[in-house]
Formats: sequence, structure tokens, C-alpha cells
Amino acid sequence: MGRGAFVDLVGKLALGGTHEVTRVFGTSSLLARLVLVQTLPGGILALPSNGGRRSDGEFTAVPEVEIKLGYQLGPYLSCTIGYNFLSWSRVVRPGQRIDRALSPAQIPTFAEFDPTQPPVRPLPLFTSTDFWVQGLSFGLEFQF
Repeated sequence: MGRGAFVDLVGKLALGGTHEVTRVFGTSSLLARLVLVQTLPGGILALPSNGGRRSDGEFTAVPEVEIKLGYQLGPYLSCTIGYNFLSWSRVVRPGQRIDRALSPAQIPTFAEFDPTQPPVRPLPLFTSTDFWVQGLSFGLEFQF
């Protein structure tokens, strides 16, 4: 085999169900003169209105594409550079799971805490988004 350039192109597609599960929980601790007095369920962003476990199922697609450029340096040696891209549709990501609006009446360590008040915010969110990954590869191959 002599010298020369080559290109490899690979495409893949996965189809199927994605099971999404989120859990939101938290605790708040009361301190008096740096001594722990009490720990209560509920944090600032994890309150009764949005806390707990939730799950959902989605039909999703996961396409992947890889392209590799190479050069045959001699009969036994070649070098490559490659790029790949993978995308996963309709997944739940942690950063989009938390509603950042607060209801001080729900936060156990706030002065306005009143467990008799109906919870208003934060709301439980189950927002789906797309997740994608890119990669770059380099290779040196010796065949004998």
C-alpha cells in the first residue's frame, strides 16, 4: 500500500425510550452561636412545593456522526484526525430542574416561615432539552 489520503465517514442512529428520573430534596440547619440547634427538611431551592421524586418516559433519537481524515505515510504507517458529534433529544438536565423563585413562607430557617401557608413557589419543573457532545481525535497507526 502506498502513500495517499483517505476519508472515513460513519453515521449511527439509535431510537428508543429514555426513562427520566429526578429527585429534589434538601435540609436546613439552625445554628445558635455556631452550635447546631436543629435540622429541618427543606432547603432554599428544595421545598415541599417542588420536592420529591418524579419520573417520565420519552421516545428519543440519538444520532452520531464521525468523520476521520487520514494519510497513509507508507506501507505500514498512517495518521488520522477525526471529529465526532452525538446528540440526545428530549432529556432532563439538572440545571433546568430547579425553579429559582422562592416562597419565604416555606423555608424553615426564614423568619417568614409559616407551614400553614399554601406553597406557591418554587414549582416542580420537568423541562426537557437536547444534550450534545463533540469530540476530536488524533491517531497514529502502525500495521505489520
